[in-house]
Amino acid sequence: EYIVGKIKNGILDQSSGFFENDEGRLEFFLLSDIFEDIELDEDTVIDDESESNDEKEVKINDAEPYLLCTKCGRAEPDNKRAGKNCCSAPKFIKVYRVSGKGSVNTCYGCGSYSRSIVRKLVNADAPTTEMLARTLYQNIPAEKTHIHTSSEEKDDSLFSGLDIFGVQDEEIIEEENGRKLLAFSDSRKEAAYFSTYMDIRYNNYIWRKIIYDAIDSLESKEVNYDRLHKKIYKDIESQKNLFVDDSDADIDEKIAAYIMYELMSYEQDIGLEGVGLVSFEIEKPDLWPSNLKLLGMGSDEIWEIVAQILQGIRIHRAVDFPDELRQNHPLFGKRNKEISFRFSDSNTKSGIMSISPKEKYNNMRMDYLMKIFQNKGYSREDSRKNATEFLERIFNDMNFIKLLLASKIYTSSHKKDEGTVYKLNHKKWIFRTDKKIYSCTKCGKKTSINIDNICPSYRCDGELEEYDAENSRQLYYIDIYNNIKKIPMKIKEHTAQLSSAHASEIQTKFEKGEVNILSCSTTFEMGVDVGSLEAVFLRNIPPETANYVQRAGRAGRRTASTAYILTYAKRRSHDLYYYQHPTKIIEGKIRAPYIEKNNDKIAFRHLCSVVMSWVFRQDENYFKDVQSLLAYGENYPSIDEKIRNMVSEKPETIMVSLKNILNPGLQKLFGIEEWRWAEEKLLNPDENLIIAKNKWIEDIDEINKIKEENYRNGKSIESISRILKTFLEKSSIDFLATNNIIPRYGFPIDTVEL
Repeated sequence: EYIVGKIKNGILDQSSGFFENDEGRLEFFLLSDIFEDIELDEDTVIDDESESNDEKEVKINDAEPYLLCTKCGRAEPDNKRAGKNCCSAPKFIKVYRVSGKGSVNTCYGCGSYSRSIVRKLVNADAPTTEMLARTLYQNIPAEKTHIHTSSEEKDDSLFSGLDIFGVQDEEIIEEENGRKLLAFSDSRKEAAYFSTYMDIRYNNYIWRKIIYDAIDSLESKEVNYDRLHKKIYKDIESQKNLFVDDSDADIDEKIAAYIMYELMSYEQDIGLEGVGLVSFEIEKPDLWPSNLKLLGMGSDEIWEIVAQILQGIRIHRAVDFPDELRQNHPLFGKRNKEISFRFSDSNTKSGIMSISPKEKYNNMRMDYLMKIFQNKGYSREDSRKNATEFLERIFNDMNFIKLLLASKIYTSSHKKDEGTVYKLNHKKWIFRTDKKIYSCTKCGKKTSINIDNICPSYRCDGELEEYDAENSRQLYYIDIYNNIKKIPMKIKEHTAQLSSAHASEIQTKFEKGEVNILSCSTTFEMGVDVGSLEAVFLRNIPPETANYVQRAGRAGRRTASTAYILTYAKRRSHDLYYYQHPTKIIEGKIRAPYIEKNNDKIAFRHLCSVVMSWVFRQDENYFKDVQSLLAYGENYPSIDEKIRNMVSEKPETIMVSLKNILNPGLQKLFGIEEWRWAEEKLLNPDENLIIAKNKWIEDIDEINKIKEENYRNGKSIESISRILKTFLEKSSIDFLATNNIIPRYGFPIDTVEL
């Protein structure tokens, strides 16, 4: 755990977020009484997707001890002078200030590596609202079709009343989907995000249910990839409505993708393995020697250790893929890097793990073996020697490698400039639901292999104990995978950022039931008839009663349906107030629409838009992008200098335009006749234009500095060059609107410091 913030005048000012506009880079303080040098987990460096082109420069073990007073917040280096300037009754805790340029990529607690590995602990709205929307959607009644079966005889037949074969006429009711739900968000950005988030989560849950049911229904314990794939395909044939838009080839690949997603444990904490419902195992080769002995361990114990090590390789995705599955399938997102392994000499660029870690590194295999030997009474130094010998004599033995290749546990291939590398064969893993599962008391790791209750997780000193699912913190997910209904769901975004044609197409599909959930912004409040609709979900309490009535009023418009409105209150004052007083938002007064013409902030942005449009007409260069607008690296004046020169000439066209759009009171306030608005407001160093300009230039200079450092150090500059290009080529209009210099014609989506 870390405290994140900035030290100002000796006081640690905690940050509410990880990005500060004007305060510089944040600092990270590890909450720990004791800090000891740690070795970086080499596997996480190989597995990381953030920098696939270069060996990573990783800093670790450079933490500086600090004393932090929990009473007044004073933070000082832990030396003889620490605490002398603190409050009258200080309460100190020891923390460690870790090096990080605005973020920390290496955990100083466990040694894992990942881009921005330290993340905020937040109570996010998306998971909560997804759960509510999913539960509501699954309980909306489906449309039902009535099919009347009867004999084909004509009604005027003399024998039409006879039930010759004992088959009575009956009415069969077939359930079709047809469920529809509107989910409202206040902002376009939130609506778009929720659409993607719920689509991913819902489909992951449904597919885990499908996989779990398929494994459970196969009576044999030998459920491998091929048997599971065939079983799911057969189940899918009877539930084709789950894949309405997919061709048979797409279904085949989709099944493969979701099986491999679970096998490689992409979501380690909440996948089927992570919650203890499914375990994976490699069976011992038939030719495994029964008389094998090494370092006081017998054949069975050695195999158990080997099997646990193979489990660790599996979750780092060093597994071959089925022929029908692409490595870059969309399900895997950015984590689609091809991973393989060999005994030594890992290579980040090529995605090659090593069984034995490089110097100054460690990995799960070495760490796990050291814990086993230390548990047997060996010193740390002797344990490392034994662990090194074990890895060398087992995994670097060519007869061992040939045995695993012959048993088809390993697959091998030749990689250019690297030689022979190996992967684990996806077909050799057995999917089990009947194995005893153990869980670590500290990290929660689930495993079916238990050697002396030692947790296999890297640098974890917890102990394994028999897993109690009923009292597990994963009980929520266990309940989902056991009980979620296999109901198809298609969710789409419907916001103002869509083209009219595309929005109309989505709306039509929603009306027909081809799209089940629309994640909407305010675009759906008025003027839209979506037909029969029984439920509406509001992801926040709307601003006013009028908004609530419009959104809630989408449901129950037809006499055949009733309306169910579910509203989620966010943890903010507006929502919490109306959560305590719901009738005030439901029955409150609806004000007549009006326009406040004397709003000086909005009026001044319109003034700026008149001035900017005049400049753009005079010189089109300024209109192109931010680089041109601010004349960065150009030989003509920046926009603020251009406006200053222009104002000195007092062009009549601008004066006339400003008088046309501003009432007399605003004209007087801004000093239109005297042209005071230019120097006093628009070109004032403390106002938005100059602040935005200076901040942009600082950012560009910083990016260029990082780019130059990377180039000097022989590191890739491709990623930083793309970031620089994005900054330089941002449109002038977007830059001015985002920084509140000109009006943004739409609902506000930016946060503004008060």
